[in-house]
Amino acid sequence: MDNDVEDELSRWIIKLLIDEPFYAHFLGQVSRVISKDVTETAAVGLRQNAIYLFINPEFFLTKLKTLEERVAIIKHEVLHLVFKHLYRHKSNWNAHTANIAADIVVNQYIGRWPLPEGAILLEQFSVLNLEAEETVEYYYSKLIDARQCAPKKISDIKKELESEGNDGNKKEEIQKKLQDWERIDDLLNNRHSDGAKIWLDDHGKWSDKAADEAEIHRIDDAILTSRNRMKEKDWYDLKKTPEFLKQVVEAILEKRKPQVDWKRSLRIFANSSRHSKVVGTMKRYSKRFGEPSTGIRIKSFQKIAVIIDTSGSIDDESLSLFFTEIHAMWKKRAEILVIECDAAVGQTYPYRGKFPKGVSGRGGTEFNPAFEYLQKERKQKKFDGCIYLTDGFATTPTIKPPCKLLWVLTPDGTDENLAFGANVKLN
Repeated sequence: MDNDVEDELSRWIIKLLIDEPFYAHFLGQVSRVISKDVTETAAVGLRQNAIYLFINPEFFLTKLKTLEERVAIIKHEVLHLVFKHLYRHKSNWNAHTANIAADIVVNQYIGRWPLPEGAILLEQFSVLNLEAEETVEYYYSKLIDARQCAPKKISDIKKELESEGNDGNKKEEIQKKLQDWERIDDLLNNRHSDGAKIWLDDHGKWSDKAADEAEIHRIDDAILTSRNRMKEKDWYDLKKTPEFLKQVVEAILEKRKPQVDWKRSLRIFANSSRHSKVVGTMKRYSKRFGEPSTGIRIKSFQKIAVIIDTSGSIDDESLSLFFTEIHAMWKKRAEILVIECDAAVGQTYPYRGKFPKGVSGRGGTEFNPAFEYLQKERKQKKFDGCIYLTDGFATTPTIKPPCKLLWVLTPDGTDENLAFGANVKLN
């Protein structure tokens, strides 16, 4: 049966590659697990530094009757990732209501592909007057309110129905409202009366913990890679790429846009650059020798120590800002050693283009330990410059770093206790 599922997956990936290539390219980066551990449905999750799609084979091959339904389910799962629903649930949320809210979001973007019977749709909640294309937080809040007020609403409607005269049209309208509220009440309380079929995918592999920046970054990487693999004409074809996907990509690019012009800022270290390498160059095709001639070029680059404040006052959003700036330095061909420091130096490692899974520290803040580390290591690790990413809330350092220093402050940071170098503030 597993081979049958793989064959079917290949069919719908080809179908998506033609009709909606973004999803096909995204799925090309996802590890697929065919397992009955996912009960009668499909699911997505992150584990072992990879994005996973879990598929129950019996559900996929027998419960879903057509190729189009299978495509709809896979789009549904990918959209949960695109909207970061794996991290949007709060620990104090009602899990069942949160699952419904998340499905209301993604099922609005399935398009022409038919969802299986019982799928949660926005129009099923018409009596709540919900806005379209809103967030999971918005729908969760509205559904919780509806869950709380449903018993009283149902009671009031029944009284209205009993007091109504023989006006058939009016009674029919009230009866329809009563049925809608009873259905919503059953759904939100996970009751399935009158043989009603409800389809919710498995959200059990999601997290109610705070978003891990490294994992969010991994999903964003997959989104950007999917966009970059698309043909330009397909990206700008609204039939193949709806507007909301463009907005998702633009938001990621805006978030990753560095706030410091590192090409310009790194010049403050240029005069003391100690490092260079010889690179080969290809010149014009040689008529005399019948092949391209080669040359050499001396290329300077900089070795930078980047100190990250990992104290308790630095939240995950600030850490994400820090690594966005580090990534921008790295793209300007700087060789970077990251030094994590709160009241003491923690992890040190070369930055190679990927966010770390987590950081050490989360205690108090002291600037001196990182500068003392640089002083001790100056014979083995010679740096052209040092960049300290911090909020600035610590006592003024007394140890001077053995190289040029630039402070980079968080938007709410302070420069009152800085010394030995210039500073810039992120917006």
